[in-house]
This record gives sequence, structure tokens and C-alpha cells, in this order.
Amino acid sequence: MKYYLLFLLILSKSVFAVTFKQAVKLIENHESVKMLINSSNVLYEEAKVKGAWEDLNFKVNAKNFPVKTFSFNESPMTGVELSLIQKFPLSRKLSNFEDAYMARSESKKHSSKQRQRSLKKVLWQLSITKEKIDLDLITYWKNLNWLQRMLKISKNLYANGKLPQSGLLDIQIRISEVETKISNLKFELKEIDKKLSYILNGKELNLDLKSIPWKVLTYRETNPKYDFEKKFHQKVLESKDFEMRAQSSNRIPDLTFSFGYTFRSKNWKEGDFVSAFINFPIPTGSTRSASYKKAVFGKYEAKNILRNYEINKKSNLGYLRESIDKLKKEIKILESKTLQFARSLRKINSKSYGLGNSTYIELLDAEIKLLNILLRENGLNANLKSLRLERKFVAGGKLDENI
Repeated sequence: MKYYLLFLLILSKSVFAVTFKQAVKLIENHESVKMLINSSNVLYEEAKVKGAWEDLNFKVNAKNFPVKTFSFNESPMTGVELSLIQKFPLSRKLSNFEDAYMARSESKKHSSKQRQRSLKKVLWQLSITKEKIDLDLITYWKNLNWLQRMLKISKNLYANGKLPQSGLLDIQIRISEVETKISNLKFELKEIDKKLSYILNGKELNLDLKSIPWKVLTYRETNPKYDFEKKFHQKVLESKDFEMRAQSSNRIPDLTFSFGYTFRSKNWKEGDFVSAFINFPIPTGSTRSASYKKAVFGKYEAKNILRNYEINKKSNLGYLRESIDKLKKEIKILESKTLQFARSLRKINSKSYGLGNSTYIELLDAEIKLLNILLRENGLNANLKSLRLERKFVAGGKLDENI
């Protein structure tokens, strides 16, 4: 067993290529994070478009030229008109639309930060799983060592006629089952590394378990600063509120103003002409009203989503608190009582079996009981860490502090 542990130590130094801190840095530049940041930038530029006035229009109009001669001098109505046309909003709808898109841009920024937290959570979960597999491997290797010692004893008992051949075969079968479990766990470690490559932005690196700062999972009260999910919903609500205001303002039509100057022939003593006109639509249709109602319901929906998030968060934190307390109690009983009893039972059966006073069935039964309890201990501790991770994630805690 000591040689196996030494092998693991050497392997960890030679194969593991990335620390937990380095993995976190890679996550901060993950493609899915940059995608959301770019989406935020798109909305930011779109906000500027939404808040801008339409371009000033310049118009050249050749008016009333005779068809036969196209002469500039034959008619006093003939002229060339130069016009400037501009649309003016009579309400704050453009600034409200701009604010709505700015809020949406901010919501995407919060989404990118929450995406980072989600990826860090996956990194933590893979770390927990990897640690459990390593502990299970050590447990199986210790179990295999013990079984091989029992096999030597069994061969002596078989040679002395104190053990039937079926008993010897049963122990050998049990050894092969444990070897299969060890082989499967080694492949599971490789599978974890493949999953880890996505988190590490496509880089196939192994994670150094010794670099994992488990103390980070210690629970602290909710810090609103890192609750980016809530901030995202708040910004969406803010955006919907500005959109509702914009649609309300949009019920006031825009005004189009035009000023024109018509150049005429010098033959006409009245000189050149100037003209101006004002144009605006009369909102008689239902489009503007329906758009406003749609925006109102959109705001209510965003408000419901935010409220639902807050209620669900509070409920989940309560559930996780009780689940953690229950698991801690179960681990305490298992380690202080059940595990001790199982070790004592296997030790007694081992000695008795060596003296020929216990059957191989009793021996294997005690071995399987202890193995299952040890594996359960590994599983419970992993589950406890997963629950603590979930609680910190839901509470809005920072998942990479002090590393």
C-alpha cells in the first residue's frame, strides 16, 4: 500500500499541470464569458442608436419646368427648391429607449459574471468528484492488500484441508471484482480530466488536488455584491420599466419640420420663395396602445421573475442548511460508531479465520461491510462538500476568495 501512495505522490508532481488558482484564471477568459461580454457591448452600442435623433435630410426639388423647353425663365412658378427636413421627438421616448438598452447591456455584464461563477462551481464540483475517486481508489487498494493477505492464509487452510476449493475460488473472485473496480475508477479519473478541459477553455490539463482551497467552501452570510443572478434580474426589471416609459411616450407622435428655399429666375421681381411645413401622424390606430400594454405586462413579468428568484433563494438556503446539518450528523455517527464496529468485526473475523474458527463466508461478509462503510464515508464527505458549495453559490458567495 505504501508503494501505491508513493506512486500517487510522484504521479501528482509529474502529471498534474494546473493549480486551482490557475484554473480560475483560465475561467475568467472562457469563451462563453467573452461571448456575454460582447453581447453587452452590442447592446451598449444599440442603446446609442436608440437614443439618437434621425439624420437631417437634405432635399433638392426642381419645380414646374416646362416640358417642351425646360426653361428656367418662362414661368414664375419654375424654380429649384433646397430643403432641410428634420424629425423631432416631442417626448422622452428616445432617452427612455436608450436607458432601456443600457440596462439590458448591464444585465448582460452581470450574466457574464454569473457565468464565471457557474463555471467555477463546475470546477469545484469536478474537484470534489476527483477527490472522492482518489479516496475510493486508496480504499480499494487497501482492501485489495488485505484480500491478498487473506488469500495466502486461505491457500494454507486449503492445503491443510480446512477450506473447500469453492471458498478459495470465492476469495479469488472477490479479488478480481476489486481489481475491476480499481480499473474503472482510473478511467473515471480520465473522464473527469476530459470534462475539465471545457472549463479550462479547451486546454487538456490535470488539476492538482493539493492546490484546492477547501476552506473557501466555509459558509458566510449572503453578500449582495456577488449575487449576480439577482443583479441580472434587477437590471432586466429596470430595462422593462424604461421600455414601458418609452412606449408610453411613444403615444405622443413625432413632429417632422421642413424648411425650403426656392431659387427663381431673376426675371421675376418677387424674388425667391421660402417655404416651411410641419407634419405629424394622428395616432388613431391601436398599434401604439397595444405596444404600451405589452411593455406594461413585460415589466410585471420581470417583477414576478425577480420576486420568484428571491423567494426561491430563501427557500433553497433553508433546505440546504437542514440538509447539511443532517449529513454532518450522519457522518459523525458513521465515523464514531459504525466504522469502528465494522473495523473491529473484520479484525476479529480475520484472526478467527486464520485459526480456522470462522468460515470464508463470514470473512468476506465482514470485508464487504467495512468496504461499503468506508466508501459511504467518502461519498458522504463528498456530498457534504457539494452541499456547502451549492449553499455558497446560491447565497451569492465568492467561489475563489483567498486563493
